Order: sequence, then C-alpha cells, then structure tokens
Amino acid sequence: MNLPPLKNLLLWLWLWLIFIIGCSYDPLPHLITENEFFTIELPEYLKKEKDLTNDTPIQYGNKFRNLYLVVIERDKNEFANLKSFSDIYIHKMEEGVPDCIWKSENHLSINNMPTYYLETEGTVGTEKLFERISYHMTFIEGEYKYYHLSIWHWAATDHKYKGTIQTIFGSFKEKNKNTPL
Repeated sequence: MNLPPLKNLLLWLWLWLIFIIGCSYDPLPHLITENEFFTIELPEYLKKEKDLTNDTPIQYGNKFRNLYLVVIERDKNEFANLKSFSDIYIHKMEEGVPDCIWKSENHLSINNMPTYYLETEGTVGTEKLFERISYHMTFIEGEYKYYHLSIWHWAATDHKYKGTIQTIFGSFKEKNKNTPL
C-alpha cells in the first residue's frame, strides 16, 4: 500500500489506538457467582483456568501478569476448627516450597467471618529458571464451610498487587447463610 506520508502516519496511529483500547481492562471488579456457596469479585484480567491445581474447581489467573487465584472449600464437619483446616495447607506450602519465609500473619474478619491470613515468599522453578513467588493465603470460617483462598504472583510485583489482593479477599461473601445445606 503506497499512501502519502501523512495518511500513512494516521493509519498507524489509528491501528495503535485500536491495539491500546483492545488491551485495556475494565477497572471495575467482576462478580464471580459460579459457586453455590460463595461469591467473590475479581479484576477483569483474571480469567478462568483449568490446570493450576488438581482439586480446585475455582481457578483464575493471568499468565502475562503472573497473578493466580484458587479457592478451596471443605465441609466444616471434616475439621475441628479453622486452625486445623489451615494447618493442612500451611504444611503443604512448607513441603512444596522448602525455603518459604513467613512474612506476615493476621487474625481478622471478612464480612463477619473469622479469617486467618498468611503471607509467605519462596523460590520455585527448575534448573534453568528460579523465581521468587509471593503467596497470600486466607482461611475463612463460613457458617457451613471452611474456605482457603490462595493468591500467588512474582515477589518482584508484590507492591503492584497488594491493594488488588486485599480487595479480592475482602469481596469474599458466603451465600445462603440462613439456609442449612
């Protein structure tokens, strides 16, 4: 295509604008309601995944941003308390990431549900690629279920996702609180 220089420049600017608009994300969170027991709000850029873990139906991620989320739910009658539930996953973390460093720990409440939050960092990878990963684990005691929300990303981007992670965890709500399951 042989266009005069000004038309050529305008064409390239128009194509660049379309590319930029196509790569932007809605800043408002999207309500995920696919689970019968809870809802959670996620940024638009987190898309449904299938291969993050073997036993978690709720898996979202973004490979370009290296930000991932899984939600595990278990019946409360399987565990003595929130601590016994969380201990299982803490132990799995320590086995899977032997050099993990526990950075913070808090007992809080999310939407009036007792919550235990942990943050750790560790190295994962193979012989050629090692990367420091930040893990944010929240354990929530619902009325009939225990929930484990886990988010991980590159440790180098910790500052970038701190607010996003807090917003995601804070948006977690249990459904049907007054109806026995």
